[in-house]
Amino acid sequence: MQNSLSLLEVRQSLNLTQVQMADMLDITPEYVSMIENNKKKTSAKLLNKLGLILEQSEKRPSSVTVPAACPMCAAKDKELNQSMKIIEMQAKTIADLTCIVKNIKEDNDLNEPVARASGAGNGLKNSPVNKKGA
Repeated sequence: MQNSLSLLEVRQSLNLTQVQMADMLDITPEYVSMIENNKKKTSAKLLNKLGLILEQSEKRPSSVTVPAACPMCAAKDKELNQSMKIIEMQAKTIADLTCIVKNIKEDNDLNEPVARASGAGNGLKNSPVNKKGA
């Protein structure tokens, strides 16, 4: 059964790409392609959406323009970019601190054998208990 509204005809009459049409219908571009090539049938829900798109396009002046991004999306993108910069700065700070801690640990590891060999810090050689027992 042939639908009275052909997705391909509507898309072409509105001068839209498959990606733009898919965005408007909230489906994937691949699904648009399958419908246009008669590999999938257009559902009643999609036909309703298609009818609404046509209604809206008839109310518009001469052509349908699909904005690159809505103002809210642009604001969210800006906010996301700022958050990413903060995260990158924090990651750099963490990497710097990790490097400092690693260097301190390496310094301590290098000095530890010397301290152990001299008996420093073990509390046994010079302890009063050791002297009484000797």
